Amino acid sequence: MVENLADKAVEIRQTEAYKFDVVGMNGGPIYACACAEALPRLFTMIGAPNSCEPENNTTTKNAVSAVIKI
Repeated sequence: MVENLADKAVEIRQTEAYKFDVVGMNGGPIYACACAEALPRLFTMIGAPNSCEPENNTTTKNAVSAVIKI
């Protein structure tokens, strides 16, 4: 699950960021390790030079939302 946050396909990264958004809000302690492991990759997605490009906009928003909820 975490490794897909670095996938080359924007659709895969978007889906994975959304999954961590949901897990961060509803997953509870059982997913704490996975969320902790995902944080550096989510920060990388958010800080990427092309994160504000139109094709990455939703992916970046999902990553930001996931970080907030985690």
